Amino acid sequence: MTTPVTTTPLSEASTATNAVNRSKRVLPLSPDTTRESENRRKASKVSRACDHCKLKKLKCSGTLPCEGCVKRRLDCQYDSLYRRGRPPTPPTVGPQRGSMSSVPPDTNPEQTSSRSTSQGDSGLETAEIEGQFFDPTSNLTFVHRAWKRLAQQTQQTESRPGVLTGAENLQPLMSAGDKPFTTRGDSSLMFVNQPEAFELFNYYFENCVVTYRVLNRQYCQVWFEAVINNVHNGQPLDTGIGHAKAAIVVNILAIASFRQHRITEQASLPGGMSIMSQQSEQYFLQASELTAQETGLPRLESAQARVLQVLYLLQTSRMNQAWYVFGNTVPIVTALGLHRKSTQYRNGGRQPTDYILSECRKRTFWVLYTIDKYLAVVFGRPRFYHDNDVDQELPDSVNDEDMTPQGPSPLEPAMDCHVDSLIFHAR
Repeated sequence: MTTPVTTTPLSEASTATNAVNRSKRVLPLSPDTTRESENRRKASKVSRACDHCKLKKLKCSGTLPCEGCVKRRLDCQYDSLYRRGRPPTPPTVGPQRGSMSSVPPDTNPEQTSSRSTSQGDSGLETAEIEGQFFDPTSNLTFVHRAWKRLAQQTQQTESRPGVLTGAENLQPLMSAGDKPFTTRGDSSLMFVNQPEAFELFNYYFENCVVTYRVLNRQYCQVWFEAVINNVHNGQPLDTGIGHAKAAIVVNILAIASFRQHRITEQASLPGGMSIMSQQSEQYFLQASELTAQETGLPRLESAQARVLQVLYLLQTSRMNQAWYVFGNTVPIVTALGLHRKSTQYRNGGRQPTDYILSECRKRTFWVLYTIDKYLAVVFGRPRFYHDNDVDQELPDSVNDEDMTPQGPSPLEPAMDCHVDSLIFHAR
């Protein structure tokens, strides 16, 4: 028995189809919905998340405060290190994005504004470091950013040491921006107390020399005694030994007296300077006069005297003058060929005739090489020495008392050597 098939009239079928199509028709969007979808498409990409969202790997709006921190009632901060160049300043939320009631009660508006300002100031302008190599990752940028933040923290102080105030325009070119010397070199005031001078000499080699060992104590002892005799006989300090060797002796006393001043902090003079500090400046200025009076071709002692001057200036925070003195020392060292092995030794010839002199040549160069690296970092300037131009060997691990002109002493004890510090520092 077959089931009868019912047929639907064509007019009724078309009517049902139209009803279904009308039910599936998309309704037009409201103006608010259209505007919201356009804003979602045009939303700017967030290039920096706040510290909390970055730590928890949450979506961040990139504002200050961000939407996530407002909902969670957290203190929104952007203090973490930004490694993609200049850090963008997060936009502050306006009244239409959030209200003051959503900010935690312990948040200080001044702290928020100062934090935003510090983030904006972390990108440095080229004019602030004019004349030097500048990009967001340069060494000078890092040092200058740290200096700038420290200066902002001490704005309450009337005068800040090391901050340029315009007075540097009246200083000599080679020392502009440095603390000026308040005394003058006077050899008549230097060796009033000879036992004290001997004490300073011994103090230098026992306490002041750590890694920058350019001298041999045995040779310096001979020069020191000659200077003392010249003072005792009323003769110029350089009589019999030359200006460079006399300058080395006086530089030794300058560094030793300065270090003692820093340790003991003796009584101050009416001008605010301690007696040891004034004596140290007198020694240094006298040594500078001796090197300025030097004549003839350069010698190893010429370079050593100027290296000691650089070390004294760096210890007394006179960075600019140290840079220029160092720049004048490099050509002397290069002219002496201290950056290269001696010709005879390089060609497989015999050892140099004076072993002590040969080792001092190596020490002097590698000390200068180490200072060159540090000054390049501090100033953000190119180095003077390039490794491709250097084939000088490192000095031998032999103490001064174990050296002879013919070579290391055969009775040298098996113990730690002071020169190892210079070797590892240079590496």
